[in-house]
Amino acid sequence: MTLLRLVIIVLAVSLVSFGRARADTPSFNGGPFTAGINVAVFSGGSIDEAVAAAPGAESFWTAVGGRLIGYRVGAPTFVNSSFLAAFPGGNVGAGTIMIVLLSGEPSGSPPRTNAPDSATTCSISTASRAAISSTVKVTTSAGGVGTAFYIGGSEFLTAAHVVSGETSVTLASDLVTLTARVTGVSPALDVAILTATTTLKPLMWGDSRTLTAGDSVVVAGYAAGLGTSAGVTSGLVSRTFEDGAGTTIIQTDAAVSPGNSGGPVVDLCGRVLGLVSSKLVGLGVEGIGFAIAETDVRATLSLARSNAPAPLPTGPPPRPTLPDEPLAHDTTAESVLFASINEERAAVGLPALTLDPELVALSRAHSRDMIERDFFAHTNPDGEDPFDRMHAAGVEFGYAAENIVAGQSGASAHATLMASAPHRANILGERYTRVGIGAINRPGGGVIVTEMFVD
Repeated sequence: MTLLRLVIIVLAVSLVSFGRARADTPSFNGGPFTAGINVAVFSGGSIDEAVAAAPGAESFWTAVGGRLIGYRVGAPTFVNSSFLAAFPGGNVGAGTIMIVLLSGEPSGSPPRTNAPDSATTCSISTASRAAISSTVKVTTSAGGVGTAFYIGGSEFLTAAHVVSGETSVTLASDLVTLTARVTGVSPALDVAILTATTTLKPLMWGDSRTLTAGDSVVVAGYAAGLGTSAGVTSGLVSRTFEDGAGTTIIQTDAAVSPGNSGGPVVDLCGRVLGLVSSKLVGLGVEGIGFAIAETDVRATLSLARSNAPAPLPTGPPPRPTLPDEPLAHDTTAESVLFASINEERAAVGLPALTLDPELVALSRAHSRDMIERDFFAHTNPDGEDPFDRMHAAGVEFGYAAENIVAGQSGASAHATLMASAPHRANILGERYTRVGIGAINRPGGGVIVTEMFVD
């Protein structure tokens, strides 16, 4: 059971257990609140009354229609548009379970620091030194690579898709080599917690709420998974925006490669502003990187800690025996995925995508290759990433992206993608006009799916 589904079930039960007439003075039944994450039942009233009932609250979160949506105190109306659409007029019903994030710091988490030490000069050099010293390369049992950073309390953060299916991973840098357990995941926000004892210095949290277009940032990580030394790139914040699920996303022009997934985006004082989650690549530009804002990352940590992955069976799973004939593509799954993508886009006012035969062929080839050569990654064993494969096939594009997923059917594969912020961002990408979908039947059941998006 996913964490989000658990929250929804609890919410559904609570509406029966805690539903009641609105109190004269709206209140929460879980107080008094402490700094950090709190879960409580609201007696009903306007969101402004909820704010008044929880002094110091930074944001409120609740489950609606299969996803978590948030209200950020003091933010512009457009930032809270998803919440206000779910609760017209800002009126929240009696018995609603809410996650309340209060200013201050929860125990075991490094504090948000709004001002650097007086002796510290904030610069790209300062940020780079801080980020590199607390950043490690993540290597999975299947050879997948990503980035993680240390937040203190023996906890590292990375992107959930980097460690999908793993219960332990290897962390390495020039300073340490560690074995870490995957102790918590938030698939909906694409955040995972890794636990390992270390002497590394934790990164401090910055304040992404103060970001404006043109602010300088630094991204640390292991571009393309190369070497044991973390690298950095610098750039500007292009914008911050709320995606279709209400997650605050930071867009930057700092160069981001696949190996950067899970790494930190920091300000010039070395304070974490976000967690790298996805990437678009455009011809003639360094790249467009996306990160989940630290406000959303911090808000999901307590929930992620309660959602540890289930232990895997002892010993490696048997490798499926491949049939002599070529692996067949599943046209039913592909049709379901194509229809589902355009339904999602129509629901948010975006135009439908056109099915591109060249992209379909490329997508099927990559899905088949992942099964035949027993890997699951955007970059194949020959070192070719999606954009290399598109160029080799003569596909013309300015912007492109790729999703890969394993599922029992087209419908389950689509649901998995929509529950992940970076994959959902590709499906709802405003730039894209064409898509290719390749679903290949996997020996033993289920499908491996590749989706390729281009403008």
